[in-house]
Amino acid sequence: MEFKAYSAKSKAVRALTSKGFAAAEIENLVCCEEGKWGFKVDAQGNPVNKDESEEKSGDLFTAEVTTVQETSAEVVEQAPKINRALAGLVVAPVAPVVANKKKVSADKPEKEQRPTQNGLTQPALGTDCRKIWDALDVYQAKNGKPATAKVSREMAVDLDVNEFTMRTQYSRWRKFHNITGRVTE
Repeated sequence: MEFKAYSAKSKAVRALTSKGFAAAEIENLVCCEEGKWGFKVDAQGNPVNKDESEEKSGDLFTAEVTTVQETSAEVVEQAPKINRALAGLVVAPVAPVVANKKKVSADKPEKEQRPTQNGLTQPALGTDCRKIWDALDVYQAKNGKPATAKVSREMAVDLDVNEFTMRTQYSRWRKFHNITGRVTE
C-alpha cells in the first residue's frame, strides 16, 4: 500500500473532498505517519480505510517486537562479560557544570572605568572618538572656552577623522560637559 502524504491534515482532507468523499468517510481515511498527514491507497489508487490498513500491516508490528525481545535477551546474556571487561577501568570524576558563570582570564586586563556624566560615557582609549574628545578638551584648556562647531570641523581634518564622526562626537562631548546654547568665538 502506498501512503499519500501531505504537510497538513487540512490538505489531506481537501484532497479527499475533491475526490468526492463525505466528511464522515474522510475521518476514517486520514491518518498521521512519520509526522505527515495523509491516507493510504491501494494498487488502483483508491483510498483505503485506516482501520483496514492497520489490520493488514499488523504482522509487521509483531515482527518488530519479537526482534526487540530477542535483542534484549542477547544483551542480558552478555552482561556478565561486559561487567568483567569494565571492572578494570577507572572512571575519572566529572566536574559539575555550572551555568551562567563567566570565565575570567588571567591574561585579560580589567576593563577601564570610564566616567559617565549627563547620561553619556566617555569613549574608550585608543578610539577615534576618544581622540576627538581629547582634542576638544585640550582646546578648551588652552583657550578657556569650548571649541565652536567651525573649529571642530577644522580639527577633523587635522585629526584625520570623518567629518560626520566629528560632528556627532562634538555634540556628545558638549552634552557630556553640559555645554548648552551657541558657542561663539
